[in-house]
Amino acid sequence: MQGVEQQIVTLIEANDPRALELIYDTYADQIYGFLLGRFSDRREAEEVLHRLFLAIATNREKLLKAKRLADYLFIMARNEVMDYYRELKRHPQISLETMEPVLVSADDNETNRQEETKSLSQALKALPADQRIVIWLKFYMDKSFIAMSKMLGISQNTAASRYRYGMEKLKTLLCKEQES
Repeated sequence: MQGVEQQIVTLIEANDPRALELIYDTYADQIYGFLLGRFSDRREAEEVLHRLFLAIATNREKLLKAKRLADYLFIMARNEVMDYYRELKRHPQISLETMEPVLVSADDNETNRQEETKSLSQALKALPADQRIVIWLKFYMDKSFIAMSKMLGISQNTAASRYRYGMEKLKTLLCKEQES
């Protein structure tokens, strides 16, 4: 990823608009997944992703100060999430209704896989958001607890304990699902 990050930096330094395109192509899917872990709602995750890329487009020179571009982008995403929640508190008419599954089956023809995906998605949604996001970062982004602590603005121990408690709850929820 270092080569891509350097290419992005070079494009930003040259004030080349292709920098934003390269950032989007490289990181948007990962950031979107991160946002889904925070919201469990595609509409809200997409809204915050758009806000994030607007912020990147208008302040791309700030990216030049980042030691690790990917980590910085996730910190920006986390900040956009917090801004979004603050805005929701100020404007309560905005609703959080359409909750869609966090995970979507890659193969619609496999009924068994769809049921497993649905069960896992429901179990993940049942977890507190702080535990859900740490599990998502660990499994789907292969992030260490150190990286999580920087991205989420929490201590390493907090990230690890949220992961541990979340996994325990997830296991319990999935076992209950299988028993019924």
